[in-house]
Amino acid sequence: MKQEKSRPVVVLDNEGPCTKNDNAFELFVAILMLFGFSEKAAAATFRNLSVIDDIWGDFKKMARLDPTYSAGHTLKVILPFIRALGTKLEWLYEFSKSNILVVPKIDLVIPDLQNRGYEIFQISTSYSFFIEAFCDLVGLDFQQAYCTRIDPKLYNGVSTTTRQKNKLLKFLEELSQMPPVKYDHLTGEIAENHQKNYDRITGFIWYTVRNMEVGRLMKEVHPVGQFQKYEALKDIAEIADQPLRRIMYVGDSQTDVEVARYLLNKGLVMMFNGKGHQVCELSDIMYIGQDARAITEVADVFDKSGREGAISFCAPSRQAHFGGKLHVVTSENVKRLEARSENMRKKFRGVHIGSLT
Repeated sequence: MKQEKSRPVVVLDNEGPCTKNDNAFELFVAILMLFGFSEKAAAATFRNLSVIDDIWGDFKKMARLDPTYSAGHTLKVILPFIRALGTKLEWLYEFSKSNILVVPKIDLVIPDLQNRGYEIFQISTSYSFFIEAFCDLVGLDFQQAYCTRIDPKLYNGVSTTTRQKNKLLKFLEELSQMPPVKYDHLTGEIAENHQKNYDRITGFIWYTVRNMEVGRLMKEVHPVGQFQKYEALKDIAEIADQPLRRIMYVGDSQTDVEVARYLLNKGLVMMFNGKGHQVCELSDIMYIGQDARAITEVADVFDKSGREGAISFCAPSRQAHFGGKLHVVTSENVKRLEARSENMRKKFRGVHIGSLT
């Protein structure tokens, strides 16, 4: 029988548990505002893409064209627009670096856990330039991070034209005036009065943008979405040489569903102001609060007493030592907890970001 290491593995999502950002949202809005969009219109544009990304990803609607597509691949969709509008890769890095908003005390939590023998990894949908800047800030080895890698040669190598830029801008202006596409969250069926908008967005992005030169970015960039997070966690378990029962995952959103399902009844899954279809139901513990030291509090109990011990420690709920509350998730309380968690998410990260999944 393999001897287990002294400390478990703690795997952290970035946006939510570690930062208050939605980097893709923030940079996309900033870029559109350079082209005359109001902040409200730019935010609506991204929100509409995020909603339709959930539909495409959760219900495999683009599987014929892109079998790898899963929730969180909004980053794949917006990249051709970002490049066509002339945004330099250096600008994206500098913007990200200068706009990091860390969750209070995460800059203490990560070094403390590492110094005490925990293995820390990061799995994030975010672009690599944002994650690298965060790792530099908190002292985490960037090689321990799984994220959406942008190859500079690919990004800089695709050609753009003024005609192409204007065509994409016109579509984005149209998109900014649409309501979010409504759909059945259980079946993925599009509401009848939203079908026209769904078809318009889907057709333009998958048959017009994807076939442009900048569309190579949609084809060749591979975001760490819902399914890729699961693959990354499998990879981490192998690298760390630890069984699943010694892995704690801290996430916050829909892109964590497959990870939560993989660790179900084995490792420990903690949502940090979590939101998303199914993901809260699949989690063990929900933290609703504003201090990253709750992660350390739970990790130390998990280290000593395992999954069941951590659940018992939090059951049915308890005040976290540094503020906020820890709750054990049950079928009876999950909807109520998710509503409270979403309210905290909006308060903590802002209405626009807090509303995204």
